[in-house]
Amino acid sequence: MRLQAVGLDVLEDLIRSGDLDAKLREAIPTLSVGRTVEWTAAAPKTIYNGDTGLPVFCVSSTNLNVNAAKFPAPTRANCAP
Repeated sequence: MRLQAVGLDVLEDLIRSGDLDAKLREAIPTLSVGRTVEWTAAAPKTIYNGDTGLPVFCVSSTNLNVNAAKFPAPTRANCAP
């Protein structure tokens, strides 16, 4: 996964408008997190049907189960508006 604090398109817009100095573009790093996983049509090991009913093709180096993170929110019986 590659993470950026601010998208390159936003930086370019700020530079073009004169709100950001162009030399600051290089000061904002792009961080690489985790191992590289290559997605190809043959790579997905499991197909999950998410909340929408549409298939999700998942590739993971950690055996991630996308459905495992989904659970019903607790009902708060003592709360009132």
